[in-house]
Amino acid sequence: MIKKLDLRENTEIIPIKGSCHDYCLAKSSVLIKINELVDAVNKIMTWRFDCYDETPAENVQPDEEKPAEIPSTEYVTIKEDDVYVGSEPATQYNGKDIYRPYLCIAYFKEARDTIREEYGYELLELHCLQSSTKGEWSKAGNPTPDKEGTYSWVRAVYKDKKGKTAVSRWVFYDAYGSASSCASNCANRCGHYAQYGEALRVGLFGSVAQ
Repeated sequence: MIKKLDLRENTEIIPIKGSCHDYCLAKSSVLIKINELVDAVNKIMTWRFDCYDETPAENVQPDEEKPAEIPSTEYVTIKEDDVYVGSEPATQYNGKDIYRPYLCIAYFKEARDTIREEYGYELLELHCLQSSTKGEWSKAGNPTPDKEGTYSWVRAVYKDKKGKTAVSRWVFYDAYGSASSCASNCANRCGHYAQYGEALRVGLFGSVAQ
């Protein structure tokens, strides 16, 4: 509870030289000014605390909702030792043969070395997704997995300079003439562009290289 300011009590009025009439007028004037000041301060304090509501806000949504996590079975994961769909090594993705998996791994290793040199990050995985979501080259977005999609997206899992594992945003990198071509080639192109596409690396890791 807020205790209002009250200067009416224990207020000392300094005596003023002159007649009793002058003294009374001066005393009355000072008290009026003090009372007006007290009333003004109390109004301000009451207004400020009335405006402050400690009740938690309900149904408050963030400016940008975090997109739903895409299961690992929906994209190809490229590591230094193999190509995976989910947790299992794979030679097919969405029912189509992955084009030259050994090249995917080779591109991944080259991209890892380039990213280490440019950013000081250690690339752990590349995720390559077939999607129906169209994007802008090397720009981040929120793709939706789709076996009939003709667009490819990539994201990176890496260790930053402090050794903390981080995951980049999904970044758009390619479009195909058919869904089958997208499923077959997206992993190969993913590693290729991560190595040779500077703009794609900027999209994944930012524009400040070391």
